[in-house]
Amino acid sequence: MFLMALSLFACSDYDLKRADDEVVYEANIKVDPEVLSFGEVAEGETAIKQFDIMNIGNATLSVDNIFIEGAASFTLMGVPPTGVLEPEEQVSVSVLYEAIDGESSGFAYVASDDPDTPEAAVELIAGVGLSELIIEPNPYDFGTVSVGSTSNGTVALMNVGGAPLDIEELAITSGPFDAWLDTELPATIPAGGELDLKVSFTPTTNATATAEVRITHTADGGEDYLDLTGGGDADLPVAVCSVSPTEVEPLGTPATWLGRDSYDPGGLAITTYDWKLIGKPSGSSATMPAGAADRSGFIPDLAGTYEAELVVTNEAGLDSAPCVATLEAVPSEDLWIEMYWSRSGDDMDLHLLRPGGRLRTSDDCYYANCVGGRLDWGVRGASEDDPSLDLDDIPGTGPENINIGDPESGVFTVVVNDYPGSRMTDANDVTVKIYIGGALTWSDTRTISGDDTDTYFAEIDWAYGSGTVTGL
Repeated sequence: MFLMALSLFACSDYDLKRADDEVVYEANIKVDPEVLSFGEVAEGETAIKQFDIMNIGNATLSVDNIFIEGAASFTLMGVPPTGVLEPEEQVSVSVLYEAIDGESSGFAYVASDDPDTPEAAVELIAGVGLSELIIEPNPYDFGTVSVGSTSNGTVALMNVGGAPLDIEELAITSGPFDAWLDTELPATIPAGGELDLKVSFTPTTNATATAEVRITHTADGGEDYLDLTGGGDADLPVAVCSVSPTEVEPLGTPATWLGRDSYDPGGLAITTYDWKLIGKPSGSSATMPAGAADRSGFIPDLAGTYEAELVVTNEAGLDSAPCVATLEAVPSEDLWIEMYWSRSGDDMDLHLLRPGGRLRTSDDCYYANCVGGRLDWGVRGASEDDPSLDLDDIPGTGPENINIGDPESGVFTVVVNDYPGSRMTDANDVTVKIYIGGALTWSDTRTISGDDTDTYFAEIDWAYGSGTVTGL
């Protein structure tokens, strides 16, 4: 019964040979795995992998040789296990990879007496692991920080490559920022690791500030940059300015520019009061007096508007917004005449002829006889109708002026003389302005050239306490 059953079983399996068939005995080699991958290996490091040689045949397998062809970075470890493998027997082979020159590939060959596969191949693949730096976040924004205080932050330096990375140097551009590591340089970041870069911002002004941190390292490219930004926030000092009095006579009562009420909302001391004269009439030579919070003794030399600007600075170095104060210079005399010129080095002289008067006589008010009001015009002994030359300028560009409190009736004539002997003889633009009752009534600019020439500008017809001006 057992033999019959075996015979029936054997006939039903097509993989089994019939009893009268000849059995073939042969060796059959197999390598596993057929591809040996070492992955990424850090440069200068080594890795070891194994593959197996198996005899899956029904006869002994003679392994004659094991060798590697391809990159020199692959080597067999120890003595290659050559010899005889019985059926179903296997042996392991170790391969060493040394990461020395980028990606590598090759083959390990096993030579045997397998008639179908005399050389079984195992593909070898490996790569040098490269480091790569990622900065997160970049840029780093501190937002708004109170002036004088410090905000700290942390930026991650991440090595997303397969090899260690060295941070060699940190350099930051100038500004209210700082950047540092809590370790000495060079600092190593292992593959897949990260390092905290500390950053800080200490604003000194309300302005937005930026800086750049250069990070020198051993990854590809050699350097990366971190951008820093932030803004200051503080209550600025407040400039409070005024002038007293707000209206004066030119060449009369001095005015005082006042800045004493300036303050800092945070209680910081005001250390600097910067006064500047930012506006004045054309031809004016007036300057801002010296001083600190208040500047006294300012005397306008021409009629018109004067503007002064004050900026204060607190002990933290913050400047205020500008404050502007305005002073009006208005003549109190009924007749006020001004003259100035454009180019220095050419002495121009202002003359005013009384009704019926002639130049360079006592009927002519000019530098030789009228400075300080030495002429007696109109009603003898009365001063209100006498002229006065209060400003006489020789080397500069003026101004010069002549005024009369209450002129006598008649026609006055305004003349400009180009004084002989001045070193400049080229053409010069000369301006004359005439104020009646404190208001600018007439103005004109003439070009004068040649020494010792007289240029007639205007006539003033004065009657009944007022006058009209006619250009000549």
